[in-house]
Amino acid sequence: MDLNYTLEQLAQITNGRLIGEAKFNIKHLIIDSRSPIIQSSTLFVALKGHKSNGHDFCSQFINSGGRTILVSKEQRNLNCNQIVVSNSLKALQDIAQYHRNQFKIPVIGITGSNGKTTVKEWLYHVVKSSFNVCRSPKSYNSQIGV
Repeated sequence: MDLNYTLEQLAQITNGRLIGEAKFNIKHLIIDSRSPIIQSSTLFVALKGHKSNGHDFCSQFINSGGRTILVSKEQRNLNCNQIVVSNSLKALQDIAQYHRNQFKIPVIGITGSNGKTTVKEWLYHVVKSSFNVCRSPKSYNSQIGV
């Protein structure tokens, strides 16, 4: 997700506790510490899953050039900006909702058991000559993707 928010704004949006530079600007948001877009302006959101815990990868993210993490447990062993929240998934959803509300454009949701990605691509190619269209670059068929 491409953004342009200060840590102070993100802490307010998520009801989080900010540790670090309030005016530091975030341009990108990721949930995978192996992402190729890690820069100093990237925010890593540490999500807890059934098989892994994103908090275990915060140091990997920092070692790869990141400077800011959003966590549900303060990472005392890391020297970085942190937004500490009670639930990092809810905080991610709060950021996404806030960001989406900055735009007054229609949204099309495609649901079903099969063919969602194919229909998304067909629809894009049908309407792109008549409208400015934004679409997901991949298939994000999950709670995170929505």
